[in-house]
Amino acid sequence: MKPDPKKIQPEHKYKLDTPQRRKILPPYKTLKKSGLQKGDILADIGCGIGYFSIPAAKIVGKKGKIIAIDTSEEMLKDLRKKIKEKNIENIDIKKSLPYKFPISNQEISFTLISNVLHEIDNKPRFLKEIYRILKLDGTLCIIEFKKKDTGSNPPVKARLSLEQVKNYLKNSNFAFKRYISISNIFAMYLANKK
Repeated sequence: MKPDPKKIQPEHKYKLDTPQRRKILPPYKTLKKSGLQKGDILADIGCGIGYFSIPAAKIVGKKGKIIAIDTSEEMLKDLRKKIKEKNIENIDIKKSLPYKFPISNQEISFTLISNVLHEIDNKPRFLKEIYRILKLDGTLCIIEFKKKDTGSNPPVKARLSLEQVKNYLKNSNFAFKRYISISNIFAMYLANKK
């Protein structure tokens, strides 16, 4: 089966954390811009190797918690190793199905999906599941590639525009709050559960 060009394959996980990526998408600084706070319960959906989960654990502190979920056991294995090496105690790792998260209804105060939404085939179904796990005043933070050619994957046609993101959010009962340009390549979209 041919790999999906929209998705990063586990054998290319090293591309998820490089000095170049940290320059254009600094994880700690980006999370602070998103409004993540001490005490939050964050679901990092499509957490990969923990690029955001690990700095998020520091931000939310001992009273907060990170639930890091991914469909790839190989990615989660890498994250488990990092957590053990860094002695991080507030990250809970869970393997997930694409449209069914192992999280209770309204358990989460903050949900992060970084460079994941463009990969999802059934975006309304995916966002409905996020809506289910978020608390009534919960925040959804979407980080995505800007819809333009940056000389790398994913292809432009797979990327999402601001209008597309707004429409998906509106149709999933989220209230769009803010757009933040992170770099020439990435953008952040913030929304709240209605």
